[in-house]
Amino acid sequence: MLPRYNKPFLHFFLAMLFALSGATLHAQYYNFQHYSVAEGLPQSQVNCIYQDNDGFIWIGTESGVAQFDGKDFKVYDADNGLRFPAVKAIGETRNAMLFLNDSGIVGFSGGKFEHVLFTNTDKQFKGRCLTKL
Repeated sequence: MLPRYNKPFLHFFLAMLFALSGATLHAQYYNFQHYSVAEGLPQSQVNCIYQDNDGFIWIGTESGVAQFDGKDFKVYDADNGLRFPAVKAIGETRNAMLFLNDSGIVGFSGGKFEHVLFTNTDKQFKGRCLTKL
């Protein structure tokens, strides 16, 4: 049978044991950087984010898509060839980036866009997510 110790002594003993054991607790700290239109995003409403095989981050918004290299944003929108700029999903193939919007799929390769528009019978895909290519 274990001897009975008074509670204050037991609490003091356990506190001292822990304090003297050298055990320290370390909280994890995460560094977050917030980006907005002021830093180069085409719009503040972000629909999707994708990291390609080269490490670039692609951010789809209602006003276009931005390519982020870790420092700067390069924006692709209606002003430089993206006819329907509301990008809902992003993916990639070996040769091109793919952007899905309500009007179709847009391929982007070599700095040029190629638009594949949905027909009226294809409208069933509107609003669904593109998850695999």
